[in-house]
Amino acid sequence: MACCVEKLYIYSHKPSAIKKLVSIMFVLTMLSTTVFATTPAPHSRKTDSVYVCISTGSKRYHAYMCSGLRHCTHEVKKVTKAQAIRWGYTPCKICYRN
Repeated sequence: MACCVEKLYIYSHKPSAIKKLVSIMFVLTMLSTTVFATTPAPHSRKTDSVYVCISTGSKRYHAYMCSGLRHCTHEVKKVTKAQAIRWGYTPCKICYRN
């Protein structure tokens, strides 16, 4: 407890140190929000790309990293959603549930 009181006493008598600390925290906060605001989500569903299992029994298209793709023993191919629909695939009930 004495440690905390001592630090409080030191910082209360050094306003320039507090101003520097607040300035640094502000800059770091602004940088982190800028970076995270401009970085897209790694597996966003807003893209028109989907994943399909290229086999005769496959009927669904999937979002990125869907657990339904684990059952695929054939090639998994990334295609556009429009192409998957043209091939007769329908949305996966796991990753496209409403």
